[in-house]
Amino acid sequence: MFLGKIIGVVTQKADKLNRYREKRKFDITSEPEGTVAAEAGRIFVVQEHHARRLHWDLRLEHNGVLLSWAVPKGPPEKIGDRKLAVHVEDHPIEYASFQGEIPAGQYGAGTVSRWDRGTWEPYGDVDTQLEEGKIEFRIDAQRLKGDYVLVRLESEKDEWLWMKMKAKSRPQPTRERPSVVEPIGTPGAVPQELAPMLCSPATAPPTADGWLHEIKWDGYRILAWVGEDDTEFKTRNGLAIRFSGLEKAMTQAFPPNSVIDGEVVVFDEKGVSRFPLLQQALRTSKTGSAVFIAFDCPFLQGNDLRSLPLGVRKDALSKACSTQPRVRLSDHHAGPGKALLETACRAGLEGIVSKRADSAYQSVRSKNWIKVRCEKPLEVVIGGFTLMSDADDRIGAILVGDKGADEKLHYYGRVGTGFSDGLRHDLFRQLKALQVDTSPFEPAPPRDPRAKLFWVSPEVRASIQFLDWSADGLLRQAKLLGIRETIRAESPSKSMSKITNPGRVVDRASGLTKGEVAAYYHEIAPLLLPHLANRPLSLLRCPEGVDSECFFQKHRMQGLPDSVHSIEVKEDNEKGAPYVYVDSTEGLVALIQFGVIEIHPWGSHVDDLERPDILIFDLDPADDVPWATVVDAAFHVRDLLVGLGFDPVTKVTGGKGIHVVVPVHPALGWTAAKRFCEAFAKNMAIRDPKRYIAKVSKAERQGKVLIDYLRNGRGATAVAPYSLRARPTLPVAVPVSWDDLAGLAPGGKTIAQVIGDAAKGIDAWADFEDHRRKWPG
Repeated sequence: MFLGKIIGVVTQKADKLNRYREKRKFDITSEPEGTVAAEAGRIFVVQEHHARRLHWDLRLEHNGVLLSWAVPKGPPEKIGDRKLAVHVEDHPIEYASFQGEIPAGQYGAGTVSRWDRGTWEPYGDVDTQLEEGKIEFRIDAQRLKGDYVLVRLESEKDEWLWMKMKAKSRPQPTRERPSVVEPIGTPGAVPQELAPMLCSPATAPPTADGWLHEIKWDGYRILAWVGEDDTEFKTRNGLAIRFSGLEKAMTQAFPPNSVIDGEVVVFDEKGVSRFPLLQQALRTSKTGSAVFIAFDCPFLQGNDLRSLPLGVRKDALSKACSTQPRVRLSDHHAGPGKALLETACRAGLEGIVSKRADSAYQSVRSKNWIKVRCEKPLEVVIGGFTLMSDADDRIGAILVGDKGADEKLHYYGRVGTGFSDGLRHDLFRQLKALQVDTSPFEPAPPRDPRAKLFWVSPEVRASIQFLDWSADGLLRQAKLLGIRETIRAESPSKSMSKITNPGRVVDRASGLTKGEVAAYYHEIAPLLLPHLANRPLSLLRCPEGVDSECFFQKHRMQGLPDSVHSIEVKEDNEKGAPYVYVDSTEGLVALIQFGVIEIHPWGSHVDDLERPDILIFDLDPADDVPWATVVDAAFHVRDLLVGLGFDPVTKVTGGKGIHVVVPVHPALGWTAAKRFCEAFAKNMAIRDPKRYIAKVSKAERQGKVLIDYLRNGRGATAVAPYSLRARPTLPVAVPVSWDDLAGLAPGGKTIAQVIGDAAKGIDAWADFEDHRRKWPG
């Protein structure tokens, strides 16, 4: 009842999925809550559902949802089969990929698995046929193929018959070929050859206005010459290439005499484009699942659009395209690119491309288009190396891998970038001393006629980042981040219990060393551990110091001592992954040995993973908002929460923000807790839109404080109290009392100040547990 009141404040109108959501408790079931999709597709799926009674669920994508029928006796597989199908509530598109267990006591409790999946095409307008009670369509899937019909019976239960029909002598489902209503650009012949416009690499998206940001698709860059009767695909190097059936789909989707720029991709089960899947499809000549993602049109219906601004070209492309299951438009985002990049990386995508909205189309590599990749960190073992072609005392590339479950060292590939000249020389001397005669990898990598391979005893670890895995299980576009300490084969746990290289400077601004960071965490452990112990952790590691590259890691890495524990946590793919947690000072300090600077815990404990016991509202001001305004916002949030029965505390984040932290008894699951926090934040933004905003939108954020509720989702984390921040001078995210908040400057406190306070017995959260409250009823 309480949540309903709060959420009702920000719920503006019902959508197609209300019936679906009303039947389910998403803090208990793992079924997707979902949203109504913006893009149109033609997903067909049948799921086998072992509920109270075995049945099958037919789902047809239409207008952003899955039209759904329960089929008690299974699908019709032969011509003339007639199967009862009961029309049920619409499901979200994400449900097409759902497989798993619906918990006992929940609606539809039982096991759901995929029985068939493919695409469908209606014969006629679906909405009209739904109203009339007869839907005729064609299915192209793994098990079911051919013509089918759904006919509604005269029944109050919304019962239909699902039947397979003989293929009739009628045209296949097609879409009317599009045309540009108002031709734009310069009329002229379409060239037979054209080089694509290429992106310049960058480490971050632009922050200025006037840029459009798109998903970077992980596939083959393709220019498509659309003709009257066929389409020809060419790679960026001008080579012709074909994809089964995709040429026909493109011919139907775009007007003739056009050149469409895009990417051909293959999606995985989560809807993420994966280059290895496309490689495999091409290798086996099974490219029926390939999809064309269109994002530009240098020529359209015999008109040259290259000199027009990108925004105009994209608008023309959208109007001219008739999307199909295998032809889609690449959407774009006109707000801050950083937000889209973070979303893309969390979703496991390749990255984003940022393009100037006023840019012309030029067949060159241009800084008007830039790409920023989501690169993944990884710890690997060095098992060999090559030399520079012009030097016999410098590393050319390292050969890396890691131990598998079989305890064998598996080969991952080569890493040849990310080295300085000095490192190439120093690493050669280090590895030369470990050289052996035979490969430590099982199986050994193939010999290279272009470069001699030298093998080493696998005793040195390296930190790398890479783009993705190839279809052969090798690293793609790997780059060295740093070299780790030597692995002691005789006792890895003991060797990691001490801090090596304690004098290495980790922050040039303050001169603080790795040993001093370890000493700080050892000293502050009694205050930190009550808020950190037995919670899964996300760790920000800076192996070469905060002035070099840092990266987050949440899964357990090899070499950690027994004082650092792990728990198997199910992730989005339903596979378990080992997350780390600690419960002692020894475990806490052991993390520092691996370059950890910041520590970010979950809002729940390992023994009650699915129910959070703290909520966090992150107050993040725009650059032009003064500190006093942020402090006022924190008090405003506190007062509203107190009015709802909570008793929040606060901490400064070590930056320009403030966290309002709400200790609660773990009663609700993650979904319900996040929905409350979202509704609370949006309610504040609705009531005072000049001061607050609840969505990450830099363009709309000027002069406002973002009430960020996203720290409250399953797997989301927030910086721990007393954690250092990986910024110049290593400020501390420190708890403060409400009385002291107004007098504190932004940026937290220094290590010396926090240690000094601790020596005086000052701990603003000493009574943290006294603030814990039940969820109001």
